[in-house]
This record gives sequence, structure tokens and C-alpha cells, in this order.
Amino acid sequence: MSKPVAGQWYEWQGSRVYCVGQDSHGHTIVNHECGTLNILRGKLIEELTHLPDCTGWDWEPETFPQYWTTLETGGQAAFIKLISESQWVCVRKDGSETQRNSYVLREMLLRDRTRLTEAEALALLDKPQQPAEDAEEWVEITDPEHVLRECDWLNVIVDNCPFTEAGWTQCNSTVGSKVAQGYGCVFRCRRKDLPAKKRRTVTVPKWIITCKRNGQRTIKHQDNVTGYAADIYTVERIGETTYTEENGSWTES
Repeated sequence: MSKPVAGQWYEWQGSRVYCVGQDSHGHTIVNHECGTLNILRGKLIEELTHLPDCTGWDWEPETFPQYWTTLETGGQAAFIKLISESQWVCVRKDGSETQRNSYVLREMLLRDRTRLTEAEALALLDKPQQPAEDAEEWVEITDPEHVLRECDWLNVIVDNCPFTEAGWTQCNSTVGSKVAQGYGCVFRCRRKDLPAKKRRTVTVPKWIITCKRNGQRTIKHQDNVTGYAADIYTVERIGETTYTEENGSWTES
């Protein structure tokens, strides 16, 4: 590299250093953030990497990509993205990008724009549309308590082999029975006929048990509380808790 210049910043062996100058022997003197001085000579000087844009100990090198607001209003542009120190693209609201553009004067490009975080930029994109569910689509009935209807269909599984489309028949003779009773069968219906998911609630008494000797308290959620000697514990019902089951999971209501 060229001769280090006094007053410039450099990277040396993983640390940022400030070039103080050269001594009478032509060796380079660098200063560390902690105040330590090093005298570099020969190959050690070649290990210096110049940081021309560095302004001090707190300076951070510029990273890419960068995201900036668009100057277009009401159009399809969502934001602009700087890919490097010399190239940028415009990102449309659907997520597509224009061809790469080059810029010379960064200040001209970014005039009147505001820098965005990646999350802020991505939030400006249109949300993908979820495909509408087909009401006529066949869906499997998995609730074992489901009571079969005329609109339901069944198929028989033989030797664990996948059932074929030709094997489906309407649930005429099995109407009124439950899915759980159809051993070796699978059941389906049109999505529009799929029963709403069931919710089940259970209310359980809430008790507080207090030890008379040390005052320690324990809360229980159960129907009855027995086995606590009256001369040692006091048992008091303080309310109740309701739990709701949905899709096989219980949560406190």
C-alpha cells in the first residue's frame, strides 16, 4: 500500500487505528482507541487498510442493501433499494424490481427521501391475496363424534391401500351413525357442508387450602377437595375457572 498518511484512519489486525505520523526512522506510529501507541515497520505497515470515509472511533462502514422512501405518490412504486455504492433499483408494491440503475451523485438520488429499515420497507408491499376456498372442494371429516348425513360420503380402506376416487359412495345406510363407528372407513363432504368446529367448555371449582400452622396457601382447581384434616387446614371455595376446548387444546376462558 501507499505510505500511511497522518490524520487518516486505518484498520490494522482487526482494530481501528489513527495514524499519528512517522518517526525519524520512517516508521509509522498509530494510536488505538484505548490510547496505546504502536510503531509499525516493514510488513506490519503493509497490513494497514485505509478507511478513507472514516470520521472517528464510532464510525461504522456503510452496509447494503439500503431502503429509502419513494418520491412517487399514488403509483406502483413502494420504495427504492440501494444495492451498492453505485447501483439502485425501484421496488414495486407487488415486490418486483425494476432494472438496476447507476447513480453518480448520491446526494441527488437521496434528496427529500427518508431511510427505512428493512421491516418498514417490506411493510409497504401489497399483502399477497389468499386464494378463496372452493365451496365445492372435497374435505375429509375427522371429528369422530360427527353424525353422518346424506351429504356425507364414505370410502373403505383395504390393506391400508389408498382409497380411489371410484370407491366413494354416499352415506345412505350409515346416516345417523358416528364417524367413530365407521371402522376401516374414511369420510368426506363438500367444504360448504363441513360442520363448524365444536367448542366445549368446562367449569371447575377453585379452592384455597390454608395450613393453620404456617399460613402456607395452596390453590386447587378440581370438583372436590378431600383429605385435608380440619384441625390442620382450612378449605374454602373462592370461585371457579372455565376452560374451553377447541381443536383438541384447552385454554382458560
